[in-house]
Amino acid sequence: MDQNGKTEQDNLLAAKAYGENVIGPVIYEYVTWILEYAAKMGLKTIYFLARDGYLLRQAAEILCKKKEYPIQCRYLYCSRMALRMPTYWFIGDEAFELLLQGGFHITPYVLMRRLELDLEERGRIYADTEITDENKPLTFEEYMRFVEAVKKSKIYRQLLRCKSLSAYDNTIRYLKQEGLFDQDQVAIADSGWSGSIQRSMRQLLEHAGFKGNVVGFYFGLYKEPKEAADGVYLAYYFTPLSGLKRKVYFDNIVFECMLAAPHGMTTGYVRDGEGWKPVLKQDMNEELSGRISEQIRGALGFIEGVSDYKDRFILEKSIKKSYKVLKRAILYPTGEELEAYCTFKFCDDVSESLSAALIQRDKLLLVKNDMLIPRIIAKLRKRNADSMDHAFWPFGLIRYIDDPAQLWYRWNIILLQYSRYFRMAVKEKTRI
Repeated sequence: MDQNGKTEQDNLLAAKAYGENVIGPVIYEYVTWILEYAAKMGLKTIYFLARDGYLLRQAAEILCKKKEYPIQCRYLYCSRMALRMPTYWFIGDEAFELLLQGGFHITPYVLMRRLELDLEERGRIYADTEITDENKPLTFEEYMRFVEAVKKSKIYRQLLRCKSLSAYDNTIRYLKQEGLFDQDQVAIADSGWSGSIQRSMRQLLEHAGFKGNVVGFYFGLYKEPKEAADGVYLAYYFTPLSGLKRKVYFDNIVFECMLAAPHGMTTGYVRDGEGWKPVLKQDMNEELSGRISEQIRGALGFIEGVSDYKDRFILEKSIKKSYKVLKRAILYPTGEELEAYCTFKFCDDVSESLSAALIQRDKLLLVKNDMLIPRIIAKLRKRNADSMDHAFWPFGLIRYIDDPAQLWYRWNIILLQYSRYFRMAVKEKTRI
C-alpha cells in the first residue's frame, strides 16, 4: 500500500483504465493513419522501432487483420544508441555533435557513457581533460570547455573509433537478418520528435550497400530532416512548420511513457547460434513492468473494440479526436493518472545512464523554469536557460501546487510554450 492508501492492484487497474481511456483512442488514430498512408504508397512491410513501437506494432497487427491492410508489421529492436554507435567511425565530426550534445542533466559521466566507456577508459579521458569529479553537474560554461577538451583528446578519438568499429559488423548482420536489405523502401514507424534515428539508419544501410530509400512515419516532428538523402519524413500530429497549438498542449515525454514497452533499451547486438539478437538493458523493476503491461492491455482492448467499425478515415477529424484526448490528459491529469505515472522513469540521454521519475514531487520549484516570467527574469540576469533544470512534465507537477496558484502557473507555461515553438518554427523555416 502506498502513501495514498492504494494497493498495487489499484495502481494496475488505474494503468489499465488509462490505457483504455487515453492511450487507446490516440494510438488507434495514429496507427490507422500510418496504415492508410502506407497502403496508398504500396508499402508491404513496416518496421516499428523499439521501444516506442512496441504498442504501435501490436495495434497495427489488430488493424491489419480487421481492416485487411496488406501490410506486414514487424518489430525492430534498436535505439538511438544502438544505431549511432556503429556509425561514429565513418560520419566525421557529426559523431562529436551526437556524442557531446547537451541535455537535461549533464555530467562528465553522462557524456562518456554515450560511448560505453568503462571506469578505466573514462579515467584516461579525465586525466587528459583535467576532470576530477565525473558526477558533478556541469554549468553551461563548464560543459562547453569540457566538450572542446574532449574533441582535442587523442585518447577519446582512438576509443571512439575502436568502440564504433566493434559494433558495426553485428549491427549490419542483425539488420540484414531482419530483412531491411531486401526492401526497395524501408518503412519505419516511431514516436518522432527529431527523426535522428532515421538518419542513423540511412547512414548505416547506405554504408553497407543499400540502394533504396527510407520512409519514416512519426507522431510528431519538431525539426526538418538534416538532409534530403535521409529519406521521406511523414508526421501525423504536428510538423516543424505546422500544428503550433497542438505542440503547446502536448508533452512528448509523457507521450513516450504512454508508449512504454515492458523491456529495456537495446544497447547492441550479439551472435546467437546462427543468427543475431539484441542486447537489452536489464533495468526495469517488476512494479513498473506490471503497470506498463496493464496500460498496454487497456489500450489494445479499446483498439480491439473500436476497430470493428468500418468508418472512412479522415485526417482532420482524426487529429481533432487525438487533440481533445491529449490536451485533457496532458494539462488536466486526474489524481489517479498522476499516481499511476509517478513510478515511470525518464531519461533524455541516449545511454540512459541517469534517469529520474517523471514527476518529482520534492522539486515543485522546478516548474518555474518552464514559465514565461521566471525565464524572462533569468534572461535579464544573464543566466543561460540551457543550464537550468526543468520539470519533465510541468503541467503534471503543478497539480501538486495549491489550487489558487495553478492557473497562474499553467498560463505561464502555455505562454512560454507558444514562444518556444513559434521561434522553433521560424528557425526551421529559415533553415530550409
